[in-house]
Amino acid sequence: MVSIIVPIYNRCLLVPETIASVQHQTFKNYECILVDDGSTDDSVAVARKLIAQDSRFSLHERPSHIPNGGCGARNFGASLAKFDWLIFLDSDDLLSPNCLEYRLQLAATQPKQDFYVTHTALFSKKLGDTHLLWNLLNKPNLPDLMRFASLDTPWSPNAVLWRKAFFNSIGGWNETLKCWQDWELHIRAIVNAGSYAKDPHTVADNYYRTGTNAIKISGNNRSAAYRTKAFAAVVAAEPMFHAADSATFMEFQIMLRRYFIFQPYKNGEKSTPWTVLKHKPFLKHVSKRRFFYWFCLAVIMQNKYMKTLLTQVLKLAPATKHSFSPTTLTTPIPISNV
Repeated sequence: MVSIIVPIYNRCLLVPETIASVQHQTFKNYECILVDDGSTDDSVAVARKLIAQDSRFSLHERPSHIPNGGCGARNFGASLAKFDWLIFLDSDDLLSPNCLEYRLQLAATQPKQDFYVTHTALFSKKLGDTHLLWNLLNKPNLPDLMRFASLDTPWSPNAVLWRKAFFNSIGGWNETLKCWQDWELHIRAIVNAGSYAKDPHTVADNYYRTGTNAIKISGNNRSAAYRTKAFAAVVAAEPMFHAADSATFMEFQIMLRRYFIFQPYKNGEKSTPWTVLKHKPFLKHVSKRRFFYWFCLAVIMQNKYMKTLLTQVLKLAPATKHSFSPTTLTTPIPISNV
């Protein structure tokens, strides 16, 4: 009933634990599709040995005509899926033993949803070494789309049970993106879903690895190069935020100022805003002129005298729909594991 897709890239030390977490499921009627994305270590040999005696598992290489990267591997795996439900599991993360059983029970209690979401627990090197969740699925008066706009990402890529027909209807993973792929996919899913359900209980049925052993392919999520790659996902998601209500689009613009202008400039990544300005394609609903204006304000805010002067000027100036206070620029951004 459930197809689990696991993309693999140079994870020979970690994939055994991931495979074991699937093999130990209390619900046995599943298939697990492993897709190697061009590993140069022993990942393929290790995986092949571990699944040799388990017919529910299959191992494939990503075809050369499909772009390299996790998105291409996941989409290829989904195209091979035999069952109506999909779960995407990263090759360094884990499922709890009752994960499949728990999600199918959730689907049975709330039928006819396009996808279902559960909680994710974090761990560093072994389960239980932290007592943290990825995030809370429900926060009062905060719609999911607005939370994604602010990078308060409610759920992880491992936390979704997809109805395969719906996943295919929204185009699957965006193979042009190098990072923030799950962020963009989940935004697209929210916008296009007739309805979806979130687990009302704070129970984690999967585990996201955060420690140094994770060897996260995407690298440092605060580096200048990473932010520039992330901007491509922002460009893809912008029309969906713009089509939403004005409050959500304003939250999206605040995120742009914080993550791509003020925060990198404050951290010494002064080239990031300039690189983003040169990105093609650029945003459709936020002009380069406005982006540059925000950048100039960020530069001014680094000067204590100019910050005080600007604060006084803004107090005297009439409010407009695009006005904002200096504190808007200096509020810490909530960075989640996107």
